[in-house]
Amino acid sequence: MTWTSLSFSSGAILTASQTNAMQNNFTAVASQSAGAPVLASINRAWVVFSLNGHIMNSENVSSINHAQLGEYQISWATSFTASYGVTFGDVTPANASDPSVRGFRAFPNAASGVTVTYIAFNPSAVAKEDINGTVAAWQV
Repeated sequence: MTWTSLSFSSGAILTASQTNAMQNNFTAVASQSAGAPVLASINRAWVVFSLNGHIMNSENVSSINHAQLGEYQISWATSFTASYGVTFGDVTPANASDPSVRGFRAFPNAASGVTVTYIAFNPSAVAKEDINGTVAAWQV
């Protein structure tokens, strides 16, 4: 989808082709097409993955490498151009009696990817865990 510069007269009735052109522009912005305005802090990549790093659904993610227990290296299909933020979530069910607090660490690999590590903390141990996870990244 390409971006089209549009202008409208005040009070004019929009035609079907003008409405379609506006919809195409929304699609061009959302898909980050060439020539479209770049929005700050918009989600540019996301992935849902399984315990072994299999991609179940994604956008702008070329691969995941399950490097070791609890560690996943995610590669972007299109690199980020500057600093970016990452959120990480766990969709693995946990036993209600498990007292562990879970957290993650993210280590950007330049603009081309990120390594995320999932860790469980409890009063007696700290250990990495494999999970079904989600990651989202956005340009800042």
